[in-house]
Amino acid sequence: MGAAVTGFGCAGVRRRAGRQRRRPDRYPGPGGRGGRAALVGCYIPHALRRGEAALIDLRLLRDRNFAAVNAMVFVYIGMLSGLTALLPLYFQTIGGDSPLRSGALVAPLGVGAIVTTVITGRLGDTYSPRPLILAGLPVALLGILGLAEISPGTADILTLSAIFVIGLGHCMIMPAALGATYRTLPRAHIASATTATNVGIRAGSSFGVAAVLILLQRDLDHRSPAYAFAHTYWWTLAIATAAIVPALLLPRRV
Repeated sequence: MGAAVTGFGCAGVRRRAGRQRRRPDRYPGPGGRGGRAALVGCYIPHALRRGEAALIDLRLLRDRNFAAVNAMVFVYIGMLSGLTALLPLYFQTIGGDSPLRSGALVAPLGVGAIVTTVITGRLGDTYSPRPLILAGLPVALLGILGLAEISPGTADILTLSAIFVIGLGHCMIMPAALGATYRTLPRAHIASATTATNVGIRAGSSFGVAAVLILLQRDLDHRSPAYAFAHTYWWTLAIATAAIVPALLLPRRV
């Protein structure tokens, strides 16, 4: 069933893209968006009525720790997904790199994550994840700030260093956050919480990529590519900063 629905969705995207190419001056009306919003709105009373039997048990959000972690992860993972979509485009558009090299230049993100994984994994299991998350977010913000300050003449080593720093912060945040998700929940709710967290991560990724690329396209229509990318990096910095708010709501001890 999932494969069938996915195929139907892909066919709809392809059909919409074809119409957009024929009439680039036309944009989708609010009807479709309103219908989708209505479906999401209808799910809320449905989920509350079904409780644990619902795909996503919204009653889990009554747990302060679970709600704060998922809000933080939604915002943060949205920013990171948008950033990882933005970086290869930057290297191709501004640096003139090939698609293969543009993808390879994002590798320092993973290298930085590997460096901190071993340490943060142990600390997250032993101590409260709140200090790790609140320490990792400024590190990631520092790396994004470095990207926002680059220009077409910036040496690659500086750009790659900024990406590496983001990776360092990333694995201070995510392992601790995912470990904290279930700490205050009863064992019977772990399965429902896992589903809800996975859905939140995927939804955040989709929203983040869409938002960042829309912001980039809006600037590309009116500004130079260098300005458009720099401005979009500042937007990703603002989104990442917003993740600090739910992180501060995490309990000091869980």
